[in-house]
Amino acid sequence: MKKSIKRLACLAVAVMMSFTLLACGKTEEPSGDGGSKEPSKLDKVQLNVYVMGESPKEDIMTKFYEELDKLTLRDMNATVRFKFSTWADWQSKYNLMLSSGEDVDLCYSADWTNYPTYAAKDAFMALDDLLPKYAPNINKAIKPEIWDGVKVKGKIYGVPNQYPEYVQHGVSYREDLRKKYNCAEIKDVDTLGKYIETVMANEPTMKNGIVEPQAMQKFFVATTKYQYVDSQDPYGMCKGLVVDPNDLTNTVVYYGLPEYKEMAKLMKTWADKGFWSKSVLSTKEDNAVTFESGKSPVRFESLPMKTKESSEKIKLKHPDWEVGYFAYNEMNGIIYPCRANHNVMAVPRGAKNPERALMFLDKLQSDQEYFDLCTYGVKGLNYNLTDDGKLDYSKIDREKCNFDIAPWAWRTEEFFRKGVDDWNKWESTVSELKGKSKQDPLDGFVFDTANVQAEVAAVAQVEEQYARPLESGLVGNVDTAYDTLMKKLRDAGIDKVKAEVDKQLKEFVENKK
Repeated sequence: MKKSIKRLACLAVAVMMSFTLLACGKTEEPSGDGGSKEPSKLDKVQLNVYVMGESPKEDIMTKFYEELDKLTLRDMNATVRFKFSTWADWQSKYNLMLSSGEDVDLCYSADWTNYPTYAAKDAFMALDDLLPKYAPNINKAIKPEIWDGVKVKGKIYGVPNQYPEYVQHGVSYREDLRKKYNCAEIKDVDTLGKYIETVMANEPTMKNGIVEPQAMQKFFVATTKYQYVDSQDPYGMCKGLVVDPNDLTNTVVYYGLPEYKEMAKLMKTWADKGFWSKSVLSTKEDNAVTFESGKSPVRFESLPMKTKESSEKIKLKHPDWEVGYFAYNEMNGIIYPCRANHNVMAVPRGAKNPERALMFLDKLQSDQEYFDLCTYGVKGLNYNLTDDGKLDYSKIDREKCNFDIAPWAWRTEEFFRKGVDDWNKWESTVSELKGKSKQDPLDGFVFDTANVQAEVAAVAQVEEQYARPLESGLVGNVDTAYDTLMKKLRDAGIDKVKAEVDKQLKEFVENKK
């Protein structure tokens, strides 16, 4: 996903607090068809599915729909068409889609798209009564604790995927360059910094190669015993609040930790060394693109899956390059799967065909044929399979025949295919993380901002104006800039936000007993 997505999410909070469902003044009652009727006896309908990102080329989608229609007409007498947000203005389009009554039966949602807030505002339909009948396979497969993780005010508004993603943050780097210049294995802030400095000094294309230094905030959280409260992303709803997993009832303002100030000083040192451009806060460069093109020595904010994707793209053009990955959480041992609401599919409140939408989603997560088609595209056109069932793109023109409709919300571990050109450390990395991870004690916690809407919005503005330059080393004096940040945060009401979060966390803990 684009680097600006999550940063923009922090500014969306204020907008979301005033969100009104313009076209959803009434809730459509499910028609009751689908689960008990043969497909031939169902009225033919078109399902509209809203997903994130850019649409594949028109000719690719035409052939995709031809194959998809064969399946969906056979199984549920429906056709399915995808709508795409685009990355350039996804946020305004997403909000408009939900507030205007756009004809959408199923849509992607996530913590970073403010799923909890939209659900709390009744933008989505509660699915508790529909799931057993229209998505029985999903209903049985997903564990109760995962369902609890997507509940808002006690109701299920989103269907999570069935593919565990481990840790929310990490850094991809060029392992071949680390070895070439005899850099130490990356295992902490110091070894990362020395690697970056060495590579930038010796590789002409990487003289100014770090695109998003503010992402280092996530790195430094992992050097502490804390984790973010409402989201594992620092631009999440609770605005700078972290908590000790062993004491969930007392949050801490991350900016007030000594580790934060030390980070700011290091970022100033790195900025002065030229690790990144002075205009980095306004750059439109995509960290994934710069890394994959050899212009950046690292890619921040990278899940293992993102490293896998980068590695596979790199391998096609530069088979001699090798990609490495370091999960921040390795430093503090706090490794959780992404929270249940990190990737979900929801039914908009005004959806015309909620039953058939869930039937389609049930197929996506329980039928290999559906999963393959909607994840990898048309066999023979967008991908091939080896005799042992591995993805093979060796005879595919990826430039002309690329198929990617952001299948995050229906990824299913059982059906996820390995690739011939998979990142060589993929399986070992995932296996290691899976072995070390444990259930997130905050999974299922949703911060209700109703009592602190103004303060949350004000804190978000302060973060953008004062914290981001400090975290990027773009200040004259760190001590002065830090003192200003803390004063502005207090003036914005971060202590009031903290008190409200603490109260809700206490209730959350009590209810789990």
